Amino acid sequence: MLYYFVLCYGIYTKMHSESAYRKMDDLPTFSTIFMVPIITAFCLHGFKRQVKRLSKPLCLKICKDEGDKDKLSKRADANGELMYKGIFYLTSSVIGYIIMKDTPILPRALGGSGDIDNIFAGIPY
Repeated sequence: MLYYFVLCYGIYTKMHSESAYRKMDDLPTFSTIFMVPIITAFCLHGFKRQVKRLSKPLCLKICKDEGDKDKLSKRADANGELMYKGIFYLTSSVIGYIIMKDTPILPRALGGSGDIDNIFAGIPY
């Protein structure tokens, strides 16, 4: 999360220091950019707790080691954690694909309409 704060601050300072961006009147303020990681962290933490809470009763029914309650509880918690990670990564991948599919750099083999060679187009080397 600390890296996310540093990244947001870096983007903020870069946008306000370059002359191409100074002409824009609709740049967000630092307080707006600073709040994004905090709100995201709270939302993801709440979602993680809900997934673990809702999946625990199901996991308690299907997990083995029903005789040892401590071990059963640990397995159910671990299963809830893995369910959260699966949902998170699946959602992130789908959103990333939706964002990338209309760009000129995603090749046709991956479902886009561009070419991977366009990734370096416009870079002054």
